[in-house]
Amino acid sequence: MKIYHLLFILLLVSCQKEVDFDFDQYEKKVVIEAALTNQTGPQWVRLSYLSRNFGTNASYVQVDDYIGNAVVKLSDDQGNEYTYTKYIDQSETFKGYYKFDNVNAQPNRTYTLNVTVDGKTYTARDYMNEVPVITNVKTERMESEIPGKQSFYVPLISFDNPSKQMYYLMSHQNPQYELMENTIGNNSRSWPFLIFDNQQLNREVRDLRVTDHSPEGTNFLTYSPGETVRVYLYSISKKAYDFYDALIRQYYNDGGAFQPSPASAPSNFNNGAIGFFRVSAASTKDKVVR
Repeated sequence: MKIYHLLFILLLVSCQKEVDFDFDQYEKKVVIEAALTNQTGPQWVRLSYLSRNFGTNASYVQVDDYIGNAVVKLSDDQGNEYTYTKYIDQSETFKGYYKFDNVNAQPNRTYTLNVTVDGKTYTARDYMNEVPVITNVKTERMESEIPGKQSFYVPLISFDNPSKQMYYLMSHQNPQYELMENTIGNNSRSWPFLIFDNQQLNREVRDLRVTDHSPEGTNFLTYSPGETVRVYLYSISKKAYDFYDALIRQYYNDGGAFQPSPASAPSNFNNGAIGFFRVSAASTKDKVVR
């Protein structure tokens, strides 16, 4: 079983170096960050252009590069169709977001996302696999390695592992600060995500812990007594797993002489768009830290 921590902020991680790049010589790339789940509440898509800031491992997206004039449509293999509406909040946090409120997404269906920007349509498809129910959440106390810093708590989850090949994304946060959990991410430097497959897990998974390794420049998301932790377990497709795996490998590639050149993350959009349309069934459970 491969387990990777996932910085779930596509193209919004810190740059280690600045490099010279003549952006005007190249076609603007559309970046599409989209996730659809079977949870109630709004579903979100974020659209932007790849910006002029480049780093060795990732790129920034500038506020003025967000796309506000797109047509975004969703359909499933049962003939249902939905249209996203542009989110009208013009604050920096919500620029480039599109949402819809009336989708009853269900496992075992294929969903198609069409995004039209300046007359060009970008299409992606993904399949919603079923997800195991989280049967229990515990919290584990850990001692800080920093002298004088208080101990903290991290979540552990239990669930019954299906025998067939499955891929998962797991995340957690305090629901008090929940903000568009279904989308690609927020601007926090906390590190609350991981991806994994189930092939080396026991049939009964007990107390699977989000380990405390976090990339340089980020903080591991922890909790204090009295806080509530909400844990999410998402099913993801093999294509989604490979996409996030590639992003993580790019993040850790330091560009040294003996490092292989990082390959582009395999987007499921056509026509040259960057990003991914992830479709997931979700299981959630809350736990108050004691």
